[in-house]
Amino acid sequence: MIHPDVPDTRLGIRLEMDTYGWARLHFTFDSVTVTIRLSEVFDPFGTLVAWGREIDEGDLPIQMEIEEEEGPVAVLTALSTDDPARVLLRIHGHNRVLLGIMPRAALASALRAELRRFFTTEFDPWHWDWFGHKSFSTTERVLNHPWLAAAK
Repeated sequence: MIHPDVPDTRLGIRLEMDTYGWARLHFTFDSVTVTIRLSEVFDPFGTLVAWGREIDEGDLPIQMEIEEEEGPVAVLTALSTDDPARVLLRIHGHNRVLLGIMPRAALASALRAELRRFFTTEFDPWHWDWFGHKSFSTTERVLNHPWLAAAK
C-alpha cells in the first residue's frame, strides 16, 4: 500500500548514442540519474520494448536485465501497488538504486515516446547492424514492434 501523501516521482527517460556504437539509457528520478550503457553485443532493445508494453498493459510485476559488455548487469523492475494506476519502479545499476512511485501510464508513455524519438532522430545503426548479422535492422525491429507502431 502506498500512503496517500506519497507524491509521484518526477521521471525522466533519455536514450543517447555514445562513441564507438555504445548507447546510453538514462533514468532520472526527481534529480537523481542512473545511466546504463547499452551494447550491440547484448542488444537490449527488443526486451526493453516488451518490458514497456507489459507495463502499459498492467502485466506486473515485470523485470528485465540489461547486460553491459564487460560490465555489470542493470535490473529494471516495475511492481504493482495497491493502486492499479501507480507503479513502484526500481532501477538498479552501477551500485545505485533508484526507487520511485509514478503513474503506470506515464512510465509507459515516456518510454514509448523516448524509444520513438531515439530511433527516428539519433540512433546510429552502423555498429549495431554491422555486416548484416541481423535479419532486420535494429531500427526496423524496434519501430515496427506492435506496441511502438500503434503509437504512430
